[in-house]
Amino acid sequence: MMHDVQRANMWKRISAGFLDMILLIMLISLLAVILFEVFNYNAYISTLNDKRDEYAQKYNITFDITEEELASLQGEDEQRYLDALQALDSDAEFLYAYNMTTNMLLAVVAGSMFLSFLLLEFIVPLLFGNGQTLGKKIFGLALMRTDSVKLTNFALFVRSILGKLTIETLIPVMLWISGTITPIGVIAPVVTLGILGIQAGLLVASRNRACIHDMMAVTVVIDYSSQMIFDSVEDLTKHKMQLAAEEAQRQEY
Repeated sequence: MMHDVQRANMWKRISAGFLDMILLIMLISLLAVILFEVFNYNAYISTLNDKRDEYAQKYNITFDITEEELASLQGEDEQRYLDALQALDSDAEFLYAYNMTTNMLLAVVAGSMFLSFLLLEFIVPLLFGNGQTLGKKIFGLALMRTDSVKLTNFALFVRSILGKLTIETLIPVMLWISGTITPIGVIAPVVTLGILGIQAGLLVASRNRACIHDMMAVTVVIDYSSQMIFDSVEDLTKHKMQLAAEEAQRQEY
């Protein structure tokens, strides 16, 4: 094994990351379905639909119209639509169901993502050791600190939960979902493109081809079969001293 940093092949990193992403999406989806069922999300959706149908029938209008169709309404048709919309927005049962569905959507998505990342990106690497996710395990990759020392549990948490989950995934996703509920302008695409731009810049320009989460945790993805990983700084120092002594002995001859 080599002492110098044996950085992982980029295609192996991409392959491992793609596999981990598929597993995360599957687990997030499964957990979301379970949580939606546990918190009776569909009941609130049914209430919303029933209320919309009730006021649509009462005012003889339809809420399912495009912006162009809405703009074309005139006279009595326009007034009936506005009256129905005002009545719907004043209905306490409708407002309660609406608030529950929007808040539950954000909470379930965030909770499902947190639990999935906690399991696949933190707990599994703790069990495998050396920060290996299932994808990294399959493709022979691992993690270590940039100084060739074994990463700590805290560094793994920073990388997986604060970096990969919170900054790179959760913030953009929550902004996009919020944008479907309440208009927030171009915040979601700007933040998403900003994060992607930083990621691309770091992968191209950084010495260890690091991502945001690697920069935060001071870690590097390495080829596990050819990389020496030291348990502590002291072990690394002893190894360097031994190499120096061996080199000095060779020079004597």
